[in-house]
Amino acid sequence: MITAAQVQAAVLSKQITKIDHHRCSLCNHMVYYLVIGGELFFNPGCDCKWEDPEPRDWQDAANFINMQTNEIIRSQLMKQWGFGI
Repeated sequence: MITAAQVQAAVLSKQITKIDHHRCSLCNHMVYYLVIGGELFFNPGCDCKWEDPEPRDWQDAANFINMQTNEIIRSQLMKQWGFGI
């Protein structure tokens, strides 16, 4: 299991600022996580509607990775979040 502290350390050490989450089922626009000033946000805005990024904690990101049961998807997520697998 990946911890919140591990996710935060990986992202900040690699200076990652944007991590894709999923595509909107209506407009196909990517919604994503943002890292701003060392803090994590989720940007739910897409071409269908605009919303301001929502503050999230690093545990949210760890949960997103840990909930994956497909090893291929989990591996891809780990790379996106800065883990060198």
